[in-house]
Amino acid sequence: MPLNRFQGQPILVVNTATRSRYAHQFSQMEKVWQDYHNSGLVVLAVPSNDFADKEPGEDDVIESFLEQQYRVNFPISRKEHVCGRGAHPLYRRLAEEMGNDYLPRWNFFKILFDSRGEYVRTWPSAVDPTDQAITHAIELNLQSWVL
Repeated sequence: MPLNRFQGQPILVVNTATRSRYAHQFSQMEKVWQDYHNSGLVVLAVPSNDFADKEPGEDDVIESFLEQQYRVNFPISRKEHVCGRGAHPLYRRLAEEMGNDYLPRWNFFKILFDSRGEYVRTWPSAVDPTDQAITHAIELNLQSWVL
């Protein structure tokens, strides 16, 4: 999924895994999407099998599962690596510019980018997408959204 499709919009990127103990967060990601997508926010799931083999499925199986089990409507990328040499360019760029502390350390690590594609903040897996810290940061960055 080319990220330039979301140019000019803030993006909450979450590396996901359907077999993760945090999989219940898919419902919360959908709530954030429903609450803010009309205001410009993109919630993007990036399935990854990088942590403990929690996303072994193929792209079509993952997408079908998410639509049926969690009724998600937000964009889902193809399965990607989020760490290491084979990581998606977004994650490699983040590591180069910010350092490894800003990269996922487990499934459901959340990264918010503003409408210019600049890093805003990260949240660890245990912080739910609907947490006030995340929604507050989203609301602040929706003000920067441009058509």
